[in-house]
Amino acid sequence: MRKKTRRILIPIAILLILGLACIGLWSIKIKSYTVDGNERYTDEEIFNYLFPTENDRRYVVRLFRKWFKKEEKVSIPFIESYEIDDVSMREVSIVVYEKSIIAYMSYMGDYLYLDSNGYVAEISDHAPENGEDSDYIIPHVEGLDFDYFVKDEPLPVADPEIFRTIISLAGEIRDKNLPVSLIRFTLSGEIILHMDQVRVYLGTPRSITGKIRRLAEIYPKIEGQAGSLILRSYDNDNPNADIIFKKDEYEPEDGEN
Repeated sequence: MRKKTRRILIPIAILLILGLACIGLWSIKIKSYTVDGNERYTDEEIFNYLFPTENDRRYVVRLFRKWFKKEEKVSIPFIESYEIDDVSMREVSIVVYEKSIIAYMSYMGDYLYLDSNGYVAEISDHAPENGEDSDYIIPHVEGLDFDYFVKDEPLPVADPEIFRTIISLAGEIRDKNLPVSLIRFTLSGEIILHMDQVRVYLGTPRSITGKIRRLAEIYPKIEGQAGSLILRSYDNDNPNADIIFKKDEYEPEDGEN
């Protein structure tokens, strides 16, 4: 009788222990986290994107998904990729890699964000928040014609040369950390930049990289002033060409009186 009772009690005890262990594991949740590489989002926002529900935050659920390769990549706007490492059962370390956005454009009520390759990286109903706390101003591009676009593909402008100019120009502006809020392509083919109260006339795309480098040297001397800076005559072969700053004046753009 005792042997029979023992045979019954041992499996019950094992099942009870396993049940308690499962309950214990089920109750363990990820509550602590560190996030690196994020500038656009707060740490909490990134965590909520990756672990949106209580079940997603349970350690046993995360363990199951890792074992059986059931982890699904979460799509986060403006985030290229991310990595998650388990520090402990209750803590994770997250590293995010943000997309490099160099400019944006308006299109039928939405905003198209271009990456460093000139691809349409994101579509949003919000323009960037280029406030005082921003590390970098994302310039708005105006004056380009296109009838459609495809996310993660190059912007389909008619002239490929203009496309290359956008990439080169926006990249140089970002590298020099110039406060350019607007890049405008006029009907006559000129490029005009808006920087605070200064309007910069670059002329044609010729020697555009040299013009931006020269602008980076000049701008600290006129920062805080209002007027027009004329860089049309600058050329890589003639870097000492006349550069004119008309204080409190500006030249009319195409279509302006």
